[in-house]
Amino acid sequence: EDGEIEKLERAHQLLAQFQLGRLYPARLRTLLDALADEYDARYTERDALLLAEFLFQGYALRGVEQDDYYNPLNSNLVYVIEQRRGIPISLACIYILVGERLGLKVEGLNFPGHFLALARHRRKEVVVDCYNEGAVVDMKSLATLTATEKTLSREDMRCDTAMIMARVLRNLAFAYEQAGAADNARTLLYLHRLLMPQLSLSGNR
Repeated sequence: EDGEIEKLERAHQLLAQFQLGRLYPARLRTLLDALADEYDARYTERDALLLAEFLFQGYALRGVEQDDYYNPLNSNLVYVIEQRRGIPISLACIYILVGERLGLKVEGLNFPGHFLALARHRRKEVVVDCYNEGAVVDMKSLATLTATEKTLSREDMRCDTAMIMARVLRNLAFAYEQAGAADNARTLLYLHRLLMPQLSLSGNR
């Protein structure tokens, strides 16, 4: 795929096929299209914060309970949309991909320990916590989300598709290890290694 958004969606579709099988009836593109159509049916204005409100309050995509956090399916966008529960990076990817369909600019923010989204709202950039009902987060308060004391800027945390998927694959490999599925964990770590040259070229580490 040529574009970053196309790469992100295709990677997640392949991941869904890996976990659910090629014959699983729901397709990621169809589910994302339906969310974009439902947003348009409810709202007269296309706005990134209204989209966050729709996805994480109206449609009720929520963060998973802690006792289910390391379920490998929480990295699967098809599963997340169907169950309406996910981990931060999965919810942010849905926000990015639905936003693209509506002509809204949403990016990923590779914040340590808690993936976030960066959206453009009325010519300003706002940080959105998709795991916590789409709440807008003040940059100064980000330290409360993680144990790190390092001060990070938006530019430090901006990430492309390769970086997003590298984090998805690391998360998923760990989830499979926790589940005792060693073969799947090795497969995901192998895929992660394949991404490393792309991360170097894009300046991500």
